[in-house]
Parts: sequence; C-alpha cells; structure tokens
Amino acid sequence: MMRKIFGFSAFLFISTSLLSQEKELLFSIDKKKNIQARCELVLNEEFNDSRLNENVWFIREGVTRDAQQKITQQWLTKESVSVHGGKALIQTTVNKRVNQPFSVWITDGMKPFIGNFGFDTGEFESKKDFFYGYYEIKCKLPKGHSAWPAFWLYGEANGTNNEIDVFEFWNEENAIGKFSTSKLSRIQHMTTHYNKRMDGKGIKLEFDASQDFHTYGVLWTPQVIIWYTDGTEMRRLYRYEKRSQRFNENCEGCKEGVFPQSPMKIIVDMAVQQASIEIPKWENTLFEIDYIRGYSLK
Repeated sequence: MMRKIFGFSAFLFISTSLLSQEKELLFSIDKKKNIQARCELVLNEEFNDSRLNENVWFIREGVTRDAQQKITQQWLTKESVSVHGGKALIQTTVNKRVNQPFSVWITDGMKPFIGNFGFDTGEFESKKDFFYGYYEIKCKLPKGHSAWPAFWLYGEANGTNNEIDVFEFWNEENAIGKFSTSKLSRIQHMTTHYNKRMDGKGIKLEFDASQDFHTYGVLWTPQVIIWYTDGTEMRRLYRYEKRSQRFNENCEGCKEGVFPQSPMKIIVDMAVQQASIEIPKWENTLFEIDYIRGYSLK
C-alpha cells in the first residue's frame, strides 16, 4: 500500500512539474501581448513600400522543385509578386508554356529539363535563416480547383531536410474520393519534414480562408512545435515521444518524432496542382499577405 501511495505521489509530482514547465513555455504565446517578454522581434514586414524589399526577400523564378512536374504545374515569375496598399500580392494567371526549358539543382548540380506549364504564379523567401521562435502571417488565400497556397519554413543542414509547414491548402476529397468544392480553403494542413520523414495533420477550419484575412503562426522551440490560427492552438508536436522526456533539450537515445532542428528560411508561395479534370474558373486568384512577423526565442 505504501508503495502504491508513493508511486502515485511521484507520478503526481512529475505530472505537475511537466505541466508547470509547459505553462511557462507557452505563456508568451497564449498571452500574445507578453510575447516580447520571452521573444525578440527579428522580422516585421508590413509591406508598406511600393515593391517587395529585396534586401529581405528573394523572389524565385522558373522552377525551384518538382522538376518532373509530378504534382505541380506552375512557372514562377517576378511579375507575379507585387506590393500594393500595404500588402504583398501573389497573382496567379493562366499562361501556357510549351516545351519550356529550365534547370533545377539536383543533388550535386544544376540539371536541365523541359516541361509544359499552365500557370504563372509567384514565390518569395527570406534571405535570412531563422531558428527557434514564433512566426506568423496574416493573409487572405486564393481559392479554386488546384490552388495550393503555403506558408512554411525550410532549410537543409548536413544533407538533412528540415521543414515546418505552417499551412498548406489544396484540393480535398469527399467521402467517395471525389473532388470536394465545399472543402476548398477550409482544411489547414500542418506538417513537419525531417531526415526523409514527415508528420502531418489536416484540420477543418470554421471559416473559408479565402473570404477574409486570418493569422496563422507556429511556435518552434527545442522541445515542442505548436501551430496557431487566429491565436487558437491547432496542433502540437513534441520532439521526444515519451511524456517524461518532453522538456529535455538534448535527450541522448530518446525516441524522436519528425522534428526539425536547424535554421530555416521563411517561404510564401502559390503552387498549382496537376489536375486530372478540366480546371474551372477560379473564385479568387489572388494571394494577399498583410504582414509577416518573426520572433526569436531569447
């Protein structure tokens, strides 16, 4: 009996301690007015100039990934990215490119390809790498069959890919596997990639993300990644799977989840999915970004 009481007491102490650590860790995000107490503002892009600040951002052109076009069909142009009225805009337009030559970096160098593209659109990424912290965008999404907007962090270190997708929205299916118009711009996909593995989750929002501006953020610490939409927690992923190990910063031999661990760039892009059916007229082809902010953990 004494051992049982001791065991329960020890468990209660550990659980209370973990909850205390977790509460302290999340305090600055749950109460966002206090975020400065735990974090330092390192990026505050309000898009108030007449063009994208190319000291901060790099605008991609051509094809940056998916060289064989297995899942996308867009061609990236600088002209698709602009700034107006305090917002960065990515405009997607129909533009058929047939037998278009391009090159993509594959493993050890640039490799030549030829492809056909149906759309011009845009992508920009930060020139600076960012590490543990809180990163947020306020935006209004495009909407239509094959629209694939995303806000994410990506980097490579020692040949290992690191990626956190704050959000991705793409074509959704109904109960019988057919394209569902009613789910467009409503399923927020939040995913991590690390060392050739991935861990993703899609959650249905209470709103259509193409109808108004909303905030999407991610808290990335050495122990946990938490996704937020309009300040509400959407998903949580711990680096170490066992509860008793969750707040170890370096747990040798512990079983890890898919947890990025190296600095990454911030990326905003609009891709266009390959589609097996004729693409109808989009409801909205404009991806509007009101601001992007980044806070580094102190």
